[in-house]
Parts: sequence; structure tokens; C-alpha cells
Amino acid sequence: MTLLWRFILFLSSLKFGLFSLSCFFIIVLVGTFAQIEHGIFYTQKVYFHSLFIMIPFRDIHIPVFPGGGLVGSLMVLNIVGATCFKIQWTRKKIGLVFVHLGLIVLLLGGGLASCVSYESQVYMEEGDSTYFANDLHHNELVIIDPSFPRYDKIYAIPIKDLISGQTISDDTLPFEIHVHEQFDNVLLSLSEIPNKAISKGVGTGLTITSIPEFTQDDKKNNEGAIISIHHENKDYGRYVVALDIDGYQEIHINNTIYYIQVRPRRVYFPFMMTLKTFTQELYPGSNIPKAYSSLVSIRDFKMGSERDVLIYMNHPYRQDNLTFFQASFGKEEPSSILQVVRNPLWLIPYISCIIISLGLLLHFSIYLLAFLKRRKNA
Repeated sequence: MTLLWRFILFLSSLKFGLFSLSCFFIIVLVGTFAQIEHGIFYTQKVYFHSLFIMIPFRDIHIPVFPGGGLVGSLMVLNIVGATCFKIQWTRKKIGLVFVHLGLIVLLLGGGLASCVSYESQVYMEEGDSTYFANDLHHNELVIIDPSFPRYDKIYAIPIKDLISGQTISDDTLPFEIHVHEQFDNVLLSLSEIPNKAISKGVGTGLTITSIPEFTQDDKKNNEGAIISIHHENKDYGRYVVALDIDGYQEIHINNTIYYIQVRPRRVYFPFMMTLKTFTQELYPGSNIPKAYSSLVSIRDFKMGSERDVLIYMNHPYRQDNLTFFQASFGKEEPSSILQVVRNPLWLIPYISCIIISLGLLLHFSIYLLAFLKRRKNA
């Protein structure tokens, strides 16, 4: 027996499967308690989507335990190996084969969904219309070129691509961007003393302080950077860009005015959504919300059709791989907050459950018929 074959049999063994389940139980337990101090997004990234759970030690991060991504991959390999090499592919065992195939589809679908799905949010007051949602966890630096007569040309650069010391240069961009310093979270405060490190824009009157990242869901990191603009070997000034800076900053190059801003990444819809009515019900004698719903109008850009849709708690609206949930509401004017989830693999859990249910039904039916047959012949 070769070493490779022994390794395959070990990955397919029941002991290795139980070991993987034990590791996953520990990850779920520790991750659940971690959510008390940290938010769900941070916990998922650190504990469930990573190959290894890392802890900071001085200037490095040390792996201390396998992460959910690695354990999930090992569980898939274990089930695939058990299906191929441990289970007898006979008529009597066909139900177990279906059960294992369903588990493989479920685990693979969950892993892939964590890579391709993301969440965003829409805030609308009654009468507002929008065709995009704002990403909750990813920001971008946008450059707007208004020189075109019929439209504005927008360039978007993920804020994580702004790496300290590097220059962003591309033929599609109107100028080069040199990144002097990138901040995962920065505190901006007004200063009476001019900031000599910044030569243009609102940053000339600001004090810039890098602070640790927030991990709670109710706190948003103010991502930003100190950049300088270059075009045709000429320096057009140094700016600070950050999420907390409202409005656009102007860049003047060769009689053209460009606008730059850091904003949440946008998820665009193939339709226009208008909030017609927001309804909120309270428990009698209190300000505690009992239920709330949003009556929205959907106008499709391609078809030109328009229809009304009611979105309320536990009753989302789905279109074009987008799912709209009634998440919350505004505190001032009648307003609605919709959670938007883009998940092209949302059908995978349903498909896997059907396969598993079919396998269990087949397995039970085969053994039930065999039992009844033996009882009849006894």
C-alpha cells in the first residue's frame, strides 16, 4: 500500500471526520463568544472564513488553530473520500450515496457563497428613489470626470488597493495617484494650525491621526489615505481622502475639473426603486416596534414595466440574484432601511436539502421493504 493511498484512506476515515467535526464545534463555540465583543462581520472573517485563526503577537500574526475555511475544506474531502472509497455503491446503499452527495453540495455551496456573496444597505425616506445600495464593509475611491456632455465618467478604485508607497497608474485613469500613507481607520479633527503635509483640499485644515480598527458592527471604520496627484510629470498637490469627508474635492488639471471622494462601494440594480409608503406598528403603550413594512415601486430599466412590491419582516423581495430584506427604519422622518444580499448561490441549500431528504427516504424505504419481506417470509 503506497503512502498516497494511505493518506487518502486516512482522509476518508470516520476518525478524521469526527476530528473535523470536533474542530468545527470548537470554532463555532469560540466564534459565538467572540461576537459578544466583536461584530458578526469581523468574527466571520477571523474565525469562519479564514484558513487559520491568527492572534497578534508584536508585529506578526501567529496561527493558533485551523479556521473555518480549512476545516470546511477538510470536511468536504472527508465526505468525498468516504463516498468514493468507503460506501458500497450498491442498490441497497444508494440512499447513503445521495445523503453524502447532498452534504457535499451543502458544504461546497456554503463555502462558495461566502466568497461570492456580499451585503449592502439602502436607506430611503418616503418619496425617495434609488438604483443602488451601499456596501456595508467595503469602500472605494471614486474619480468623477464631468467633461462629457451627456454623462459623468466615474472611475472607482477599491480603498484596499491604495497601498502605502505605491503608485496607481493605468491607461484608463486620467492621472496617476501616488499613495503616501493608507489608513484602515483615521481620526480627522479640525486644526487652527495648517497641516503642512497636505497642500490641497480640505485636509489643509485637519489633523490626521491613525487609530485602531473598529470590530463592532455598530461602528464604521473611517478608511482613507494621503495621496498626491501626478499628470505628465507634474505634481498637482497632495490630498487627504477619507470616508468621513463629506462632499467632493476638486482637482484642476489642464482646464478640466475632476472630483474625488471616498464612499461605500455601490451595488447597482437593473431597476429604479421608490419608497411609496413606510408603515410601522408599535406594541400598545410602548415605543417598541412590533412590525414594519415598506411599499416600494419597482421600475425595470430593460422592460420599462412598473409594479408595487410590499417588503416586510420575514417576507423579502427577490430579483436578479438580489434579495431585499426589511432590516430597520429611520428615527426621524418616515424612512426605511433595506438589507440587500447578492448571493447567486442562494438555491444551493434548498437543492442540497432535497438531495439529502431523497437519500434518507430511499435508505429508509429500502430497509423498510426488506424488513417487511423478511417478516412475510418468516
